[in-house]
Amino acid sequence: MTPRPRLAAADRREQLLDVAADIVAAGGARALTVDAVVAKAEVHRPVVYRHFANAEVLLDAVVERELNRLHHATETAVTGKVGFEARMRAAVGAWMELFAKDPVVMSIALVRPPSNDPLRARRRQQNRLAVRFVAAEFAAAGVDTVDAEIAGATLLHGLVGIVELWAAKRINRRVAIDRYVRIATATLRELAPRT
Repeated sequence: MTPRPRLAAADRREQLLDVAADIVAAGGARALTVDAVVAKAEVHRPVVYRHFANAEVLLDAVVERELNRLHHATETAVTGKVGFEARMRAAVGAWMELFAKDPVVMSIALVRPPSNDPLRARRRQQNRLAVRFVAAEFAAAGVDTVDAEIAGATLLHGLVGIVELWAAKRINRRVAIDRYVRIATATLRELAPRT
């Protein structure tokens, strides 16, 4: 194996994360091993160990990076948006744009891992954050806390289904966003206090 050219530490770390993310996207978390990264990145084992103690630490870093990208895209998109529909449209639009640019983010954020997959617990944590985002939007409109959390969980799982339809090219991005926002808005209207 011919080692890749020497990179700055930060650049090498990002390269290893990119390679690891590709491995996870293609084969799931169980496919991520130090040896798999060594082979795909065309580096020696000490290069990987210089940045990550083991495959589990590397997986944690990949998941954290991809979910941070998703969180940042969401926060950036909703900043300055007023009203439930505008904020939901901006958030879902940002998610879809990021998923289109980088399917790795979609596979880490949305694809349901098998029950024995190490990503499962990490995904649950990320899902709780997404549910809280949607629940906070519902609560801001006066929806009871329990109903807001139920709506958040339901809409999160609905988003997964819509994204799967979009990824399978059964609907286009605009339709996916419009339908999701329409369903979310109808749910809010149903749950919001009557005045």
